[in-house]
Amino acid sequence: MVINENDTDSGYNIMLTSQPMSYVTITINTSENTTLNPTTLIFTDENWNVLQNVTVSAYDDHLNETEHQHESIHHQVSSDDPNYHNLPINDVTVKIIDIKSVLFSTNNIKINKGETGNITVSVSSTPNQPITISFIAEAGISVFPETITFTDSNLSQTIAITAIEDVITNEIHTIRVVSDDSNTIETLTVNVTDNNSTVDLGSIILVCQDCSIKNAALVDIASLPQSTDSYSFPESLVTFELETSGTAHLDIYYKNITNLDNFVYRKYGPTTPGESNTTAWYNLSNATFGLTDINDLVGIVKVSLILTDGQLGDDTGVDGIIIDDGGIAVPDSSTITGPLELPYGLPLSCNVHSNTVNGICDVGQHIFPEDINIGEDGSVAYAIFKDDVNNQGLIANSIIDTGATLVGGYLSGTILNKGIIEDTTFIGTELSGGILSGYIVNASQIGGVIQDVELASGTVVRGGKIAGTITGNPIDKPVLTDVTIMSGTVLSNVHLSPTVRLSKNVIFGQGVTIATEPYTPADFGLSDADIASLTAEKFSTLELEALATFTSRHIKTIPAGSFTVMTARQMSIITGFEGLTTEQFAQIPIMAFSGLTSENMGDLPVEVLQELTPEHLEIIAEPEFEAMLSENVAKFFVNTNFANISLINRLVPKGWTLDLNSGKFVAPFGSKLTARYLLPKLVKMPYIVNMRRSIGVGGYGKYSLLQSTVKALAEEDLTDFVLSQDENGILNVEGTGPQKGKLYVFIPDADNIIQVDTDEIPIGLSVGPGGFYTITTPEGQQYKVIPATKDPLILSEVTDSEVRVGKRGDVMMKSSNRTRSTEVYEIVMFDPFVEDFAPDNLCIEIFPGELECDGNLRRRSSRAKTRKIEYSDGTAQTIRPTVLSPDVFIEEALKFEGVEQVVYKADGTFAILYQGNPYFVVPNFTVQNERISEAVEPSIVPNGDGSIKYSIAIESETNTRSTEVYEMLSFDPFLEAAPDDLCIEIMPGELECDF
Repeated sequence: MVINENDTDSGYNIMLTSQPMSYVTITINTSENTTLNPTTLIFTDENWNVLQNVTVSAYDDHLNETEHQHESIHHQVSSDDPNYHNLPINDVTVKIIDIKSVLFSTNNIKINKGETGNITVSVSSTPNQPITISFIAEAGISVFPETITFTDSNLSQTIAITAIEDVITNEIHTIRVVSDDSNTIETLTVNVTDNNSTVDLGSIILVCQDCSIKNAALVDIASLPQSTDSYSFPESLVTFELETSGTAHLDIYYKNITNLDNFVYRKYGPTTPGESNTTAWYNLSNATFGLTDINDLVGIVKVSLILTDGQLGDDTGVDGIIIDDGGIAVPDSSTITGPLELPYGLPLSCNVHSNTVNGICDVGQHIFPEDINIGEDGSVAYAIFKDDVNNQGLIANSIIDTGATLVGGYLSGTILNKGIIEDTTFIGTELSGGILSGYIVNASQIGGVIQDVELASGTVVRGGKIAGTITGNPIDKPVLTDVTIMSGTVLSNVHLSPTVRLSKNVIFGQGVTIATEPYTPADFGLSDADIASLTAEKFSTLELEALATFTSRHIKTIPAGSFTVMTARQMSIITGFEGLTTEQFAQIPIMAFSGLTSENMGDLPVEVLQELTPEHLEIIAEPEFEAMLSENVAKFFVNTNFANISLINRLVPKGWTLDLNSGKFVAPFGSKLTARYLLPKLVKMPYIVNMRRSIGVGGYGKYSLLQSTVKALAEEDLTDFVLSQDENGILNVEGTGPQKGKLYVFIPDADNIIQVDTDEIPIGLSVGPGGFYTITTPEGQQYKVIPATKDPLILSEVTDSEVRVGKRGDVMMKSSNRTRSTEVYEIVMFDPFVEDFAPDNLCIEIFPGELECDGNLRRRSSRAKTRKIEYSDGTAQTIRPTVLSPDVFIEEALKFEGVEQVVYKADGTFAILYQGNPYFVVPNFTVQNERISEAVEPSIVPNGDGSIKYSIAIESETNTRSTEVYEMLSFDPFLEAAPDDLCIEIMPGELECDF
């Protein structure tokens, strides 16, 4: 391979040709003149066929490359797999070429705007190999050619630099000279001078490209004859003389005007140049208007005029001087009873084809009696619409008559509505009357008002000002959002979003509601269907407050293409990133990721984290990353896929250590960690720790979590048990030797891995709170294992049930064969021991695959504490009743005054310390279910008989009516007083309970 000095992008890839039986480590080294990154590659049974990159670079030693022009890269392979240990790998030969300095004939060239200058570029000495360089110019200048190549026979070349005609002041620009490895070699300064004639009058700037401006001044409109027509002038008029040889191109910038109204350029002077008897007010027809940036002014109005000596717009004849007095004006839009005065010399004509208006059409009170389409380029003013209008363009100063419906487009000026207006954007001064429907946006930049309107069912009005009398539908209330409601406005039957601004003396009639926390998308007029159909354009205009209400369920439904416009600000306020898909992630601009915060960065799904690129890492804000919870930092590390581990290095928080060779990281003691997850093969499985991976960057490290666990069990002399993890994440602990035939099944607790100090906490196996087994590995990673069913698929088959495994071991079984409503669901906890089982006459099958064994079957109670699940292979597991989502139950229980501690136990019960007394909460097999129309918050309510009622809603998957989208599951566990000796007082008022 051939590289340049200072090259940082060259390299090569390595992967294995077969799956190894153990980790394979490749150590890479070379001479001191070449740098490698990384110097160690690790391949596992999962990533063996994934290419890993080695970056090769040579530093610039300012010497000709002779003695070390060729370098060799060596590889050493080590592994416990004999097929790979000491496997020979061919050396990689590197040829280094030298980049010399680039010289310019001048380092500071001056060019007039619109002109081109040449400059000579050369290299300081003869190159050993062809050297290619590129020129990257700042905006405002261009370079030709953009790329040149130097050889031993071509050491000097010429480039042309052009200053683009796009600025009005002198500018200094730079051109970077970049090598073919993207390194900047030299920088050239270009001074661009302005040969335009420019006059700054304070509020107005005049710029002429091909003339000289003389005697320019502002003119007080009151000093000129008043127009007989109704026009207003937002700024003074300006007078000037242009010295020109023919035609002048003049730009006039209005510093104080930042919005476009129905502007015309209004002129006072002879309509026939040189003949004062024709002096009058008229509109200069060739004036064009736009918004532009100039110097430090952003978005100001620019008027461009083309003026010819001796033609309309010049007060004098052909004399080499153009004299003009004029300025921008706005037709008085307070009434549209009279016809529009057309610009001088323009006929009253409209481009109408196939019932569609294209181009500008000022119709002077013309009536459109039939359906009409306004094309995307169409603009209609001063019209009366008697029938329906499909508007894709602009309508100004017009009437929508009774019975007519206007849909879409933009509305400007004064709009009198007697019919219906749907899904439109208003940018004018006043829209009044009639019915508004759909999605109405008031985007007026001149303070335009929507007033005295009726809002149809489900309408959303967003932005701008609202005034007068506003009425809505009492059943399906319209929503007002991000609007300013003016003083004296009377509202009825509308819903006000959190972003509404209320002026004084707003009158609330009947049916007015105001959004209260927690806010939902509906408070901003967004339904689930609206969110699922968002376009990129609509997504870009979402209120940030509305976007902040989106849950993961909402985020998941947004079309992927809508994310192409996401900004860093939007990224910073989203709280539902758990629902982000990889398809959506792929559409988000890289720069948007600079908006990730410590609050939402950890919510990114593991599937998305595994798609991150080095560019994403570079843009993430370090302070936000370091401020994340430790489990989210670990989640981020272990789910990235980077062979070059050093890319992570800048994000490592203080107190953490990272081994750049193996990827192993160590968090401060007490930190919660997240391991690499198995992506669930079954939809109804939670995220489960992948025991075959390490807690390190990308899931790599010296030992996998499974290997570390085996070492921990060896500390307890439990070498007669073999550990393995199946594809569903179930951890099998199978006996060998004297323990042969014994099988225990667990799932590792993915949410509670802790970094501990092994000098203080012994390595090995212990029993923690609630009777759960806790494992401490030699690497100081402590976690517990949770009893599980040995196979969720087989469980589903033998019980004829839908099965969902919870992350705390709670297993929900929903059977299709149970007819009584109280027996549709069972929520159970499995005993981890899998036993050989032959049912006898003391056992009866109460449901498919589920038996109850009791000495007195006739007195079977719904409060039976154990049952058995019989598998088709002759084995069985004992099950006990529990409740759905034990974490939620604990959270609700701790809200009660006097409850000091709640512990979930491995047998599915709960231990509670209440007012200094211990109690057990013992669930039963009875679960009541009720279909409901909307989700409700979980709750615990005490019953009169000393038991409690725990209720939690889940989304229904079998509902037949659209209004019943949830099911409420209710549990009635009973309370038992625990033995007094469970708790001892270790300090006055402080108890310790052996739960």
